[in-house]
Amino acid sequence: MKSPEQAQGQENDFEGFKNWLRKDYDNQLSQLGLTIEDIRGKRILEIGAYDRRFAAACQLFGVTEDVYSVEPSLDGSVKEGYAEQHDAMEIVDKLPAEIREKIDQKTLITDAEHIPLEDQAVDIVLGRRVPWFGVEQLTDRIKEGLRIASEVRLYPVTQEMEVEFTQALSAIKRDIPGVEVEYCTTTDVEVPTEDGSTHVIEKVAIVHCI
Repeated sequence: MKSPEQAQGQENDFEGFKNWLRKDYDNQLSQLGLTIEDIRGKRILEIGAYDRRFAAACQLFGVTEDVYSVEPSLDGSVKEGYAEQHDAMEIVDKLPAEIREKIDQKTLITDAEHIPLEDQAVDIVLGRRVPWFGVEQLTDRIKEGLRIASEVRLYPVTQEMEVEFTQALSAIKRDIPGVEVEYCTTTDVEVPTEDGSTHVIEKVAIVHCI
């Protein structure tokens, strides 16, 4: 049995975790050009979910329980980049068992181009800091996102990336009429460099069918 001091320590640790997660969640939503009310009760799918912190926050803060997390590296086969630095379970292991179970039930270990859900199964597809390799992969990902949702939001998009988005959307429009993209600046900061600082503007691409 835990002593009162141990129980209090665990409670304080969890409150600290919740405060950190809430700040991170607010930052994610801001980068994606969203508010909590925009997604409350919505069916959401996140690509590149890795540690599934977005789904964890949605559940823990009572925003929506219907969040799918797509992440191919959860089978342990991919260990590079972010995955080399972080344990995929470091977030969900801190959650109550009932929330962990709900997140696990909606975790899809697959890539973003082949999502095993029916057409228009969710309301919105989100992708945050998910790399793509060439216009063809970006095209396939957006097209798959529009198959299962009416809206796809991808962050970040720099000025250079907009060229590939334009090429991808041109290809998609041949198969899906009425596809449009809107770019909204959500990050506009000065980033320190060895030579002083540089101005960074990052946008979210909002792709939908009209």
